[in-house]
Amino acid sequence: MRTSRSNLVNMIWNLVLVVSLLGVVLFFSLEAISYSIPFEKARVFVDSLAADGYVQSLTFNGYQLTKSFSWVAGLLMLEFLVFWIVARRKILSRLNDILTPKKGIQREALEQDSTPAKIGIRSSPLIASFLFILFYPLYIAIGLFLRHGAIFLREDVLFDIDTPVAVQLLTGSLNTGERHPLFKLFFLPLGVIATKVAQSEAIASIAVNALFGALCVVLMFLLLSKAGINAGAAFLWSAIFGISTTHLMFSSLPETYIFSTFSLILLFYLVATYPANLALFIPAAVFSVGITTSNIIPAIIAFTFSMKAKVQLSTNRTTLFITFLLAVIIISVLLNVFSIVVFKSGVPSFLPWFYLDQQLSWTTLQHPTLLSERLFSIVESFFLYNFIAPKLYLPLLQLDFDPSKPNLMPPNYLKVVRDTQSAASFTSSSFATYSGVGLISAQIWLGLFIFAIFNFIRFPDNRSPLVLSLLATLVFNFLLHIFFGLDIFLYSAHWTFAVLAFVAIMLRRYGNDTFFQFLLGLILFLFAMNNLMLISDVKLIFG
Repeated sequence: MRTSRSNLVNMIWNLVLVVSLLGVVLFFSLEAISYSIPFEKARVFVDSLAADGYVQSLTFNGYQLTKSFSWVAGLLMLEFLVFWIVARRKILSRLNDILTPKKGIQREALEQDSTPAKIGIRSSPLIASFLFILFYPLYIAIGLFLRHGAIFLREDVLFDIDTPVAVQLLTGSLNTGERHPLFKLFFLPLGVIATKVAQSEAIASIAVNALFGALCVVLMFLLLSKAGINAGAAFLWSAIFGISTTHLMFSSLPETYIFSTFSLILLFYLVATYPANLALFIPAAVFSVGITTSNIIPAIIAFTFSMKAKVQLSTNRTTLFITFLLAVIIISVLLNVFSIVVFKSGVPSFLPWFYLDQQLSWTTLQHPTLLSERLFSIVESFFLYNFIAPKLYLPLLQLDFDPSKPNLMPPNYLKVVRDTQSAASFTSSSFATYSGVGLISAQIWLGLFIFAIFNFIRFPDNRSPLVLSLLATLVFNFLLHIFFGLDIFLYSAHWTFAVLAFVAIMLRRYGNDTFFQFLLGLILFLFAMNNLMLISDVKLIFG
């Protein structure tokens, strides 16, 4: 009797799972078709039905409202599916208690997947090595695939990326001032060696840039493993991070941002492993600030929360904090002066007027409409576009990329870009251009993100100093970019790692669940398909 009822419980679980999966696949298949139809075509079709009295005429507001409702419905369906996968043992335990009140399956065994993984699980060097071997050649291949195009010839043609400047900084051919005070000091030796080996500045810069992109993925794996996520789930989360839009682009196209990402992940890895260790935090903070001066705030955040992570401190917290801050500032200033003297270029980043010509815009705070548009764009680049790429928007032509239209193909579009200094990018509401794969990816990802927030609220033990420091860094970047930066996506490397780490840690209690790992594998596959299509589009547009 017990066996038959247990089989009944398992049958119910499998039935709900299959029905849910079929429902989600069917819904998103229909939704992908609807998103592929522009408003004008939809209006022509609906108006033809309206003429026969079947439906009312379609307005643009009605069209947008329908899309919004479809997103909400899709998210609700995905939330139910994820909830069923991760909480099925509790549900089935209650169901089994009803069927067999005294002789049912032990509740502790059924609920074992709902407990967090043990903290301190050793990360596997084999998995870390595999991640490096997987992503380093990928980033190099993409960089080489794009190196003969306009992105390597001219600045600001895509996301305001300055790839030509980064190539010159890494290889030593740029002798003018730059805004990343210690970048040349830290990375020029490596760039010079790579140039001598590769006999090409472009190839050398691609190799060095890809190296740190792959190291970011490895470091993310180590961070997540230290945060209590089991090796399998940590591997999948790290791979998702490595294939995300932001990390894929900035690891393949030479820029300063991937180096900044590495330095920031290193700081938060120290929060998890060596809290309040001045001997490690000071050089790590100097390294991060030297790459991008605004990293002084995340460095302060990381060290402050690391002091909370360490229960017993031999020194007063205030004294420790002041020592850290003064040491970072003094060492950074001295290295900045040393760099200017040695390279006979650069800028004194410690002087206040250095920041007067930064791209600050206070008008967004004075106009509610501009502010709301800016906030919406920030949210999109914080939680969506940096993970799943929509179609590129070509602002001069007011059209999304379409390979079938010759006027969008090089060299026509590139000539206009060169003449007007206007960059291709993602714009507000670009999610409407998602393909079927992109749409499914976006809704699954947003479903997991919402579920992560739910877990943060529900489980107080999730509010560790590491998690709080990641959230504080996100808040800082969110507030900063309300008035700083033209293309918000350009700066997304400064927070994408933090968003993913937050979601992964919040869902770590489900890391041992086979179905949850399958879901992560599905996300990885969909992300890869969607974001590699972006690389193809970039190649077609920019050559």
